[in-house]
Amino acid sequence: MRNPLGFCLGIFALFTLAACSSKTVIPSGEREAVRQQVEQQAKTAIERLVALNPNLQQELDQAEGYFSSELSSFKVPVLGKSSGLGALYNKQDDSITYMDVERYDVGVGLGLSSYYIIGLFEDQQSIDAFTQGGWGTGVSAEWRLGESGQTYASTIEVNQHNIPAYVVNDSGANVSGSAVLVNLSRNEELTDSGLNKTTLPMRDTKSPGSQTEHSPRKWDRVLPFYGQRVIDLGYDLPLPIGISFIYVDTYQHMDLDELEVGAGGSGANVPIDFVAFSDNDNHTQTPQIKVDAWIFPFMNVFGTFGRITGEANVNFALNGDDLLEQLEIDCSGIISHPACRVLEGKETVPFNVNVDVDGYSYSVGTVLAGGWRSYFLAVPLTFTYADMDRTNSDGIVFSAVPRAGKLFQFEDDRSLAVYGGVSYLDSELRIDGNQPIPGTDLSIDYKIRQENTDKWQGLVGANFNFNAYWSAMFEYVGFGGDRRQFIAGLNRRF
Repeated sequence: MRNPLGFCLGIFALFTLAACSSKTVIPSGEREAVRQQVEQQAKTAIERLVALNPNLQQELDQAEGYFSSELSSFKVPVLGKSSGLGALYNKQDDSITYMDVERYDVGVGLGLSSYYIIGLFEDQQSIDAFTQGGWGTGVSAEWRLGESGQTYASTIEVNQHNIPAYVVNDSGANVSGSAVLVNLSRNEELTDSGLNKTTLPMRDTKSPGSQTEHSPRKWDRVLPFYGQRVIDLGYDLPLPIGISFIYVDTYQHMDLDELEVGAGGSGANVPIDFVAFSDNDNHTQTPQIKVDAWIFPFMNVFGTFGRITGEANVNFALNGDDLLEQLEIDCSGIISHPACRVLEGKETVPFNVNVDVDGYSYSVGTVLAGGWRSYFLAVPLTFTYADMDRTNSDGIVFSAVPRAGKLFQFEDDRSLAVYGGVSYLDSELRIDGNQPIPGTDLSIDYKIRQENTDKWQGLVGANFNFNAYWSAMFEYVGFGGDRRQFIAGLNRRF
């Protein structure tokens, strides 16, 4: 590997930049207290709203569910922002979904205040639209904010559903009239929706601080297919879509066969016997981009695109008389060809070929995986085609890498998966080229097949999950043979 340390440092630098832009993490030991605080705020908001407008109690009773949140806001003459944490209460299944709320106001106003917002849901479809999250719009009405305890009404449009909302001023002063943008997102730290904080489907694996009562456990993503069925069986699923940057450094000994030669410029088209030496190998580096998706709960499919660079050493020997015959050189005359003095009667004529490997790799594959409690099993299967730039060579690689491991969970949704297994790699590289004949001004065209010697190797690896969205992996292959392979990667899930 040319610079594995620099690559690893680069991975952590990328993660650090990504983490700086994410929202504040709620420590796992504080999550239950935060849930209770949100629920108490909801009770307070309802009490104040009903006290100011008793007719709203009937609306609450008839609603399929309601949302409540306390927001803190600051507004200058044109722009304002409010943010807070709330809870959606679904009366149909008695579940509670915790939501992050950001509200942006554009219009006339001046003030600093905190207030409660309460939204009412007429049906399950509007509840689903709200929990799906995203950006919504609304226009405030009945502007009567000016002292604590005053209310006004609003309508929020989210995912093509209009949701009536009411606001109760809690403290401060604010006189405004503005258009509203609302950004909603489910708080995955406080809500157990069946989302796993690791990169594999697991059962009976709860991180510290997980929601234990009133869990919605409703999978609202398109992928994987049949996701809700396994959620109902007690499994937690990772985010379905992933993008990874991966670096692979591979060194391996190779066997040679199927040599064809021809006179220089005529093309390699005649099979010939040869002797292969023991120091044939190749060493490649492949940075690549990977896109993957869990299409079924226990089946992931992926594709990669990478750039291959490196070197292949091809060392073999030919019989001199066979080579003269192939070159159509007659050594029986009185004045012989200069090549006769070099090749005639020689049992072995060595050829040492160093080929620059430079091209692109294209891979498709699948991963079959699952876990129970803190143990897991995964079997990646990959087909790779390598297309080289500088020669007519190409390569085909198949790998199967069964591994098993254990998951160690830490606070704040972090976890470490440590595993061991075996790697089966069947790598074939066909190389075309032209090589000078030692001691002559002649050359031969050649074509040869190179295949890896050791196909089975032991491996160890680890995958560190920073949260449900970011993870980094490291893997070393090299136990029980001559192949050495180092793999490192950074993954972002959506």
